[in-house]
Parts: sequence; C-alpha cells; structure tokens
Amino acid sequence: MKQRQISVVISLFFAASLTMGAACGDGPEEGSGSLDSVTDPATPDPEEPDGPGVGERPGWPGQGSNGGDPGDPTDPGDPTDPGDPGAPSNPIDPNDPMFADLMSCEADSECASDEACTQGGHCVNVTGERDATAALQADMAQISAAVGVGTPYRLPPNGIYQINDLNGDGVGLRVVSPVLFDGAGSLFEVENGIVGVRVESGADRSQIRDLRFDPQNPSGENETIGVDVQASAVRLDNLFFWRLGTGVRAYSELAGASLNRQQWSRLVFRNVHHYALDIRGDVNHSLFEGMEVIGAAGIYDAGIKGNTYLAPTMEGTHTRSMVFTSEESNHLVLGAYVEGGDPLPETASEVDLHVGGNAISRLIGPTEAVGLQAGRLTFVDRESGFEVRIPGDGDSAMAWKHPVEDAWWFLKYFPSMSRWAFSYEGTTTAPFFWTGDDHPAGAGSLEFAE
Repeated sequence: MKQRQISVVISLFFAASLTMGAACGDGPEEGSGSLDSVTDPATPDPEEPDGPGVGERPGWPGQGSNGGDPGDPTDPGDPTDPGDPGAPSNPIDPNDPMFADLMSCEADSECASDEACTQGGHCVNVTGERDATAALQADMAQISAAVGVGTPYRLPPNGIYQINDLNGDGVGLRVVSPVLFDGAGSLFEVENGIVGVRVESGADRSQIRDLRFDPQNPSGENETIGVDVQASAVRLDNLFFWRLGTGVRAYSELAGASLNRQQWSRLVFRNVHHYALDIRGDVNHSLFEGMEVIGAAGIYDAGIKGNTYLAPTMEGTHTRSMVFTSEESNHLVLGAYVEGGDPLPETASEVDLHVGGNAISRLIGPTEAVGLQAGRLTFVDRESGFEVRIPGDGDSAMAWKHPVEDAWWFLKYFPSMSRWAFSYEGTTTAPFFWTGDDHPAGAGSLEFAE
C-alpha cells in the first residue's frame, strides 16, 4: 500500500472536475444560477410538535419499529452560517486538506482490514468508524465522463460510510456530473445538521439507488437532510431515511433552475422529523411512486404546476400526512393510503385530482376526488364555459352554472315540501321548480330561446 502524492490527487481532481462540467449530459436548464450565490429562502413548517422518545435504530418495515422524535423547526437557521444546510455552497478547492491523506489502491488487499478499495482507486473505511467523505468525493471528481445516461458507479457493498462536512459548506458528498450511483445496500451515517448528498445542477439525469441514510447522532431533533436535489430528471430508487430532519429536499429557488421531471420510487421514511419530501417552487411534471412514510412527518409539496403520486402510504404520521399548497397545481394522486388517526391530507387547488385509496373521504380542500363512494368532480365545457359539479355542495346532489349567470343552481331535496327542487346562489335559498316562476335575478335577466 502506498500513499498517493498530494499533487497527483489535486491535479486529477481539478482537471476531472473541469472536464466533466463540460461533458455532463444536457446540463442545467437555461437560466440556472450558481449555487455559490443562492441561499435557501424557505423556512420550515412552524407547527411541528414534540414527539415520543428516541429508540434503537430500526430495520426495514416488518423488522421491528420504534418511536419517533419529531422536533420543532421554528428556527430556520442563519443562511450565512456555514453549518446551515441552506447556506451558499463553496466551490471545491483542489488544495483542500481533505484530500491530503488519501491512499491509492487497486484491490482491497492493499487497504487496511476495515477498508475497501473504491471504484475510483481509494481506500475507504467501511465500518463507519472513520470519515469516508474524502475518498468518495475524490471518486466523484475523477469519474469518467458519461457517454449515455450516466457513468456507472458502485460503492463497495454493504458498508457503513461516515459522511461529514469537511470544508464547512454544510454539504457532505456532492454528485457533480451524471452518475448512476449504486449504494449496493450500504449505509451513509451523516453528520448531524448537514446535507448528506447533494445532486448538483450539472448532474441532470443522475440516479441514486439502494442506499440508507441515518444521522450520526439520532438522539433528538436534528436538521440533517438525506438528499438535496438541485438537478432535473434525477432518479431516486430504493432509499431508506431514518430519523433525519428531512429525507429528500428539492427547492428550485435554491438551485437557481427548474427541477422538473424527477422520478423517485420506493423511498421509505421512518421517523423523519420535519419533512419526508420537501418540494417547493418549479418542481413539476414528476413521478413519485411508492412513497412510504412511517411516523413523524409526511409529504409537503409546494410545486407550482403539479406532480403525480402513485400509491403513497402514510402510517403513524402526526405532523402532517400529505400537504399540497399550490392553488394552481394539477397534482394527480392515485391510491393514497392514510392510516386512521393520522393528520388529514390537505389540498389547495380545485383541479388537483385524487383517485382511489382510503384518503379520498378525508381530504381537506377543494380538490377533485373519485373513489370509495365519495368524491367530487367538476365538468366544464371548454367552448361554452358551462359547468356541472357533482355533488353540488354538502346537501345538494349536483350543481350547474351557465356562463351568462353569476351564481350556481343547486339540485337538492326539501324535506318540508317532500320534493326535489332547485335553489339559486346557495343551498338555503327558496326552492324553484320547473314551472312559470320568474328567474330569481329578475325578469329579463336572461334571454331564453323561443
């Protein structure tokens, strides 16, 4: 085993970074800004109750469970503090001391007994007892340029990797070019309060899979973020997040670019304090499949235009289950399950659509919903503007509104009259029948065909 010369590491790291920056797929979308000059504008949800005590590290669902410990993230932190995950990111310095002690290798036999040889040729600790960040970051910098959808990279399998903030910018490992990152069943133990992995804007269409994220100190509230997505069309698959502050974060304003076309599947969040998914801004047209939230906080989606969720599951959440905040979005949620006693799912848009699943009858908000013998639908003729709504309101079977009228008609049953009739402008108004009654807005207010 020999020690790599510092000058060689520096040269390779710096040159490879420049080369991959020019050859990374189709790159960031037009208008993307430097992460060095952007801060995180968002503040955490101020309504986060304290939770139960700390338990042992759990296995995958079905292998035992433990209580959660959600915190109270009322303080967003100082965005200028280098330790804050939302702080401006510093450029990687090729002379950074983190790379001084790297050991080169070609096989595991050239490394210590608690180390393995990485794909990039660096000895890395695989027991979680010493830092692994420097070796893995050097691998990311030296990885060959992608010729297709991304360059394959695989961790030494089933290892425990200690991820730390080595240069004070609030981030552990950076993915800086399109990479197909295979965790090989490993665990990242992330320094508390930092971002474990950040997918940078030059790494569009990267993939991270088969990996688990834990905080180094799981006792109590923390602001640790598992994966921070700042690239478009990122694929996340088969990831597990335990007792972090946030599982996955995607803020378009922090990235300085749109973060559309994400595809995330089979992500498991267990006792994550503040947000399982935290999505804000221009993060749209994405597919989130099989999100599984167990305990603590669920999904927060403030995407502007809308995303598709397939079979999300909320079990034992007590901070939020699913919250969709945009009034103009067109989210599609299929087969959502929210366990009884969990917070009710919330929506804000009249054109979001929820189909199937037990959450249909418990939705709060004006969203479209179909299934479980409950729901609400609105039909609009695109040419005339005529609208029909089923049901019309809480006590009406249906409602409709002609484009020349300013209010709705409601079809409802009047018990005092033992008959069905129509009310105008509200369901408590006087009934109208199909007789010779004048229009409630006054004679001559409408023109009827002969």
